[in-house]
Amino acid sequence: MINVLFICHGNICRSPMAEYIFRDMVQRQGLAERFHIASAATSREEIGNDIYPPARAELRAHGIPVGHRAAVQVTPRDYDAYDWLLTMDENNARNLRRILPQRIFIRQSPQQFMKCDIRGLRIPGQNHHKSFLSIY
Repeated sequence: MINVLFICHGNICRSPMAEYIFRDMVQRQGLAERFHIASAATSREEIGNDIYPPARAELRAHGIPVGHRAAVQVTPRDYDAYDWLLTMDENNARNLRRILPQRIFIRQSPQQFMKCDIRGLRIPGQNHHKSFLSIY
């Protein structure tokens, strides 16, 4: 089993979008039983809140199934529970290092890891549909 945790600031936009997109990709490839995929926040601001409605709408517009969920915060136990902790931007990585100060992280540039040129996924502006499309 490969355990993947996507991490952003509030766990209501970027990381759940990544979670649902990756889950859909894995299912389409017939590999769902080989993965456990989840998402979490570095902050406590949105704990308990569901995915942000424009993020949900963008996923649904692309045929990605989206269930109801509650935002959670990453914990020190997640370091041992997940094989991959993937942050959405450098601020999230910095915050994660504060939550898990005794842990060792391997950093790769997005070009090495994803074979594309990204510099982190920006937090979408409120009521900006194109922001969520750029995340998708």
